[in-house]
Amino acid sequence: MKKLYSTLFSFFLVLSSSQAQVKTNLIEPGEQVNGYQRPKSVLKDIKKMPAFEVSQILKEDTDERCISGPLVFGKGFDVSYTFDDGNWESVEGGRLWAITIGSDGAYSLNFVFTNFFLPEGANLYIENEQGTVLYGPVTSADLSDDGFFLTDIIAGDCVTITLFEPDNVRTQSSLTIGRVIHGYKNVFGSAKRVAREGLSSPDVVDYPEYEMESDAIGLVLSPSGTKVCTGSLITSADYKFEPYFMTDYRLADDNDDGQITSAEKTWAENCAFLFRNRLDASGNPVTNYTYNTCSFCSGWATSCFLLLRINGNLKQNPNLAWLGWNKNAYLPSGGAVIHHPLDYSNDSYMKISFSDTQFQTPGSVKTSCMKTKLSIGTIDQQSCGAPFLEESSKRVVGMFYGRWASLSWIDFTRFSMSWNGGGTSSTRLRDWLDPDGSGVSFTDTNRAMEIIGPSVITGPSTYYVNHLPSGYMVEWHVTDSYYDRFCISQSGNQCTIYPTSNHQLSGASLTAHIKKSGVTVCILSYDISLGSNFASASYNPLSVHVGEGVINISVIPNPDYDGDHQNMDGKRDLNDIITWKLEVSNATTGKKMFSNNIAGAQYSIETSGWESGIYIFRTTIGEDVFVNKILKK
Repeated sequence: MKKLYSTLFSFFLVLSSSQAQVKTNLIEPGEQVNGYQRPKSVLKDIKKMPAFEVSQILKEDTDERCISGPLVFGKGFDVSYTFDDGNWESVEGGRLWAITIGSDGAYSLNFVFTNFFLPEGANLYIENEQGTVLYGPVTSADLSDDGFFLTDIIAGDCVTITLFEPDNVRTQSSLTIGRVIHGYKNVFGSAKRVAREGLSSPDVVDYPEYEMESDAIGLVLSPSGTKVCTGSLITSADYKFEPYFMTDYRLADDNDDGQITSAEKTWAENCAFLFRNRLDASGNPVTNYTYNTCSFCSGWATSCFLLLRINGNLKQNPNLAWLGWNKNAYLPSGGAVIHHPLDYSNDSYMKISFSDTQFQTPGSVKTSCMKTKLSIGTIDQQSCGAPFLEESSKRVVGMFYGRWASLSWIDFTRFSMSWNGGGTSSTRLRDWLDPDGSGVSFTDTNRAMEIIGPSVITGPSTYYVNHLPSGYMVEWHVTDSYYDRFCISQSGNQCTIYPTSNHQLSGASLTAHIKKSGVTVCILSYDISLGSNFASASYNPLSVHVGEGVINISVIPNPDYDGDHQNMDGKRDLNDIITWKLEVSNATTGKKMFSNNIAGAQYSIETSGWESGIYIFRTTIGEDVFVNKILKK
């Protein structure tokens, strides 16, 4: 029985969900990075981890390869380094603490922090000895309430950790380095791809049609800091883009007994998640993102799935995606699996493998699985939990379970069996991925929805919802009641805001109510404000009167006219206006009903053929725009 790492950190508490993302960047040696300060003095006291026999550990790992499950890549050393073990020095605006930690021969180092708290304005970075990898900044927004924190895996066998503390919050930071993990397997490989020929699996970047799917794939790090496996962000039927992450059950079942105890649930909720560990088209690593901690949702040993909810607002990261799925029970005829493999030729960035073989039922080996052979690429232990994407739709239909060393067949668990799982909300996917009980059979891969359009309005401004799923509708509103009544028109996924000098727009937001079958499933919000050309309120010169079959429009002179053809806010006196433009549109359908240039101060429009409803009257006089909204019964 493995000893739970949670016994070492027995103070684990309920975690906060306010964490943000932390970036890991590839840099040039000595490169200056905004916000990062290197120690001025050379640190001579390097905290070295004790030597150990790697070959014996590797032999033990090889003997257990047929068991599969998350990959053990590192050996953990329990330590207790605090500020007393490093050096403080004064820097501009505050003080800087630094400590250098090494472990000879390590491919990588990563850390478990406890009692980790940062005040506003403080930050932490980790840089490897070669000066090629910089992790950070970690700020107060990234930390949980209990002070537990997992860092990213940093390439190299020696790193320097720095913590900057501003003068106004001096002594308010705290940090204990509780564990140092020596990576004896090369999880990430080289910092830049040199040669791709001969690799067992092609880089996912070589298949650009899978770029969005690859942005859903994550490498999950266990709370011990020593084990990793693959998983993916996965959509729910309501497309709320909750940060649900599906991975291998054995990540939480730390003692491999087929059950997840309450202690193991608490332990698993301290995982860390790394996204976009891949290369770009030029062969350079892209910026990746790390998120800390999660909440346990469900898991079932029979189909080996684990569903976690990552803490943090991942919807705000435009570089992430959520995989679609198909819950129907069938055996696919081919597809792809995107995964993080073991080190191949010193290059372990995200890979993709393909199968063109009809899936089969493996029989008595594991009835919840289906098996296939790979036609392109291979797959390995670190890839456990990687989703299998059906060929035509690229929807998840399975998840990599394992490969037996003596067999060419590879086992994948079935998404359809995980859907109903063990029959309870804690042992199935259904309650989480279809919370409203819609009964849909599939969803599509998508990025999180966002409102696109100008934040500062200087004239008529159009907005739309990016990545709106098929079959969904949008109802638009402005939180300012005047603008919501008089200054917005909408048509399908688009709306247009017509600014007016008649009313100031302050602290307002544009909201998109996303609806499925008439029911609001989520609300997007986007801050908007008026440009300087609408900085001061003025009069609305348009007077509209609704009659029987006709609407009469009058342009009313400016009551603030001062005799010099200018009023107090610089607007022109309407008595001097010769022509003006009038546009009328249906506020519901967006259909334009009238558009013409008009001479004189009054005009009438025949409306006998118009439907009942709300119409928007928009008057343009010179550079000024005025809007009225009228109800026609």
